[in-house]
Amino acid sequence: MSEEAEKGPAEIAEPEQTAEKKHEISSETHVKPHRLKHKPQKKEKADTEEVSIDFGKVKNFFKTKKQKEAASEKSDEISFDVKSAKDFFIRHKAVFLILIPLILAIFFRMQTASLPFTDNWAQNTVVNYYKAQIKGQIDQQYPNLPEANKLALVDQQFAEYVRTNKAQLDAQVKDVSQRYKSFFQFEDGKNYMPDIDPYAYLRNAENYLEHGYIGTEKRIVNGTEVQWDTYITAPVGQMADPKTLHPYLLAYLYGIIKIFDPSTTPMDSAMYFPVIFSALSIIPAFFIGRKLAGNVGGFFG
Repeated sequence: MSEEAEKGPAEIAEPEQTAEKKHEISSETHVKPHRLKHKPQKKEKADTEEVSIDFGKVKNFFKTKKQKEAASEKSDEISFDVKSAKDFFIRHKAVFLILIPLILAIFFRMQTASLPFTDNWAQNTVVNYYKAQIKGQIDQQYPNLPEANKLALVDQQFAEYVRTNKAQLDAQVKDVSQRYKSFFQFEDGKNYMPDIDPYAYLRNAENYLEHGYIGTEKRIVNGTEVQWDTYITAPVGQMADPKTLHPYLLAYLYGIIKIFDPSTTPMDSAMYFPVIFSALSIIPAFFIGRKLAGNVGGFFG
C-alpha cells in the first residue's frame, strides 16, 4: 500500500490548502509592492500641483494689489499736481496777467534789435528763385502738361535739390538775409531805431553826456539863459525843454550798461531804451486798469 493511502483524506487535503494559501499570500506580496510603488507618486504629483497653483494665486494676488496701489498713487499724484498748479495760478494770477503782456512787449520791441524777419524774406527769395528756374525747365519739356501736374513736379524736383544741396542753400539764405539787414543798418552795422523820436532823445542824451545839458548850446533869450537846440526847426532852432525826462533816463541807462559792457555806445543803449521802458510801463497800466475794471481790464488795459 502506498504512503498516500495510509495518510487519509484529511492529511492529503491539508497540503492542497496550504498551497492555495501560499498562492494567495504570494499574490498579495506581489500586489502590495505594486500598489506601494505607484500610490506615493500620485500623491506627490497631486501635492506639487496643489502647491504650484497656490503660489500662482498668491503671486497674482499680490501683483494685482501692487498694480492697483501704483495706479492709485499715480492718479492721486496727477490729481494733486493739477490741483496744486491750479491753486498756485489762482493765488498768483495777477503776476501771470502782468507777465503775459510784458513778455509780448519785450518780444515785439526786440525785433528791431535782431531783425529776424529778414531771415523769412531771404528764405522766400531763395526758394522762389529756384522754383522759378525749375518751372521754366518743366514748361520747356512738358508744354502740354496741366498746371497742377507741373507744380507737383516743381515741388518734387525742388525737394530733391534741397536734399542734395542743403548746405549751399543755407549759405545763400544767410547771405541774402544779411543783405536785407543792411538796408536797416548804418555803415558800421548798427541797426536803425524803430521811430524818429529816439534819435532826438539820443542827440539830447549825447549833449548831456558831453557838456552837462541837453541843448546844443546856451543862449540868452529875453535876458534869461536857456538851452537851445539848433537842430529842431533848423536853421533857426528852438529852446530845448530841460524838464524832458527821456534824455536823462537814456544817459543814465547808458552809464549802467557801460559798467557791464565797456564797449557799448549811446546808440546801443537807445536801442534797448524803448524795450525797457515799454515793458516797465505795462506794470502801472495793469494796476490802473485792474482798479477800474478788475483783472480783465488790467490785462487788456
